Amino acid sequence: MIFNRDIINHLKKGINFKNKNSNIVKLISIAALTIAFLLFYIYENSMENAITIDDLKRPDYSEAEKELDMQVSSQGKKFNTSIRIEPRMYTAKEISAIFSEISKILEDTLLGENSSIDNITSDVVLCSSVDAYPVTIQWLSDNYEVIDENGIVHNMLFEKDKSVEVVLTAILQYESYSAEYFYELTVKSCDLDEKNYPKKISESLEFAKNSNREEAYIYLPKEIDGELITYEKKADWDRVFVILMLGIAAIIVVIFGEKSKQKKRADIRKKALKNSYSEMVAKITLLIGAGMTMRKAWEKIVEEYQLKKLHKNIKSKAVYEEMTESMNQLKSGVSELTVYQDFGNRCDVREYMKLSSLLAQNLKKGSRELLSMLKIETQDAFEERKNQAKRYGEEAGTKLLIPMIMILFVVMVIIMYPALVNFNM
Repeated sequence: MIFNRDIINHLKKGINFKNKNSNIVKLISIAALTIAFLLFYIYENSMENAITIDDLKRPDYSEAEKELDMQVSSQGKKFNTSIRIEPRMYTAKEISAIFSEISKILEDTLLGENSSIDNITSDVVLCSSVDAYPVTIQWLSDNYEVIDENGIVHNMLFEKDKSVEVVLTAILQYESYSAEYFYELTVKSCDLDEKNYPKKISESLEFAKNSNREEAYIYLPKEIDGELITYEKKADWDRVFVILMLGIAAIIVVIFGEKSKQKKRADIRKKALKNSYSEMVAKITLLIGAGMTMRKAWEKIVEEYQLKKLHKNIKSKAVYEEMTESMNQLKSGVSELTVYQDFGNRCDVREYMKLSSLLAQNLKKGSRELLSMLKIETQDAFEERKNQAKRYGEEAGTKLLIPMIMILFVVMVIIMYPALVNFNM
């Protein structure tokens, strides 16, 4: 089918025009909706901030007061203020009815575990308030020695079948209104049982303490209700426990302290053995190189050490003390093999155990290369000694780091203090 080109062009222009119109309609719709939402939000926000009758509602009688912050506009000006809204107040007629209701509640709660107000044998309950009522209650007693302000009944020292009349006064207070209610109670002696007997003993002791304050001594009661009683000091087990714990702690400290000292002594001994190893091996190598046997060389080194120790008063050295012990074993008839092995085990240092193994191998196999092996061991020992000296130097530098930092801090303070003083001035 063949279409006229002009008709097709007209159709295209019509479609483009419709598309442009639809886009404009969409933009206008979006703008209108945006403006509508903004106006709605502004209206809602103003309505939320507007003070309503509910905002000015007073709290209920027993609720706490509230404070309302507000903005006041007048004469074209705005300023902030607040109003404190206090709870509602009862009328005189209402509070009178409430006082009467509370008095009946108090009469019921007053008894506690007692059967009636005419037979009070245990403590009474004196409420300072009643739930759901904003009323404060104060109690007075006409005989505090029998019933005190806390409702505690002091009848433990009553004689059997004795009774005392006590009047309790409840003063109810609400704002400027008040009322008094009187309760006549008959307090009687209590029946002694497992619950009351300790209380009676406590009150008897309290009475003995407070009576005859002029006397030099307190005389404790010797009997209660015809029953003889005795007294003795209670053992202070807390102090015994503390002493026991201190003793155990001291034992633990001594044990661990001794172990620590032993470990420290062992470390010092191993360090001394390592430091003396190169010297000792060099002497053995030199004497064997001069033609001596291992036993003669050992004996020569021990003799020189003992002479120096005797005449020059040199300090004892662990390695030569161990060699002396080995020499004594040799003289007592112990075989050289056993002596050298024991020497290495006693020293308990890798280098000495290697040397004892070398000497034992020489005795077993008759090695002719002992001298060359000792020379190599001497060179290795001196190299190890030099490396050990380097490590000691590094450790010393590390230990000096903290004092150096402290000195640096002191120097910085000395330099900065005058500058700070001048700056403040």
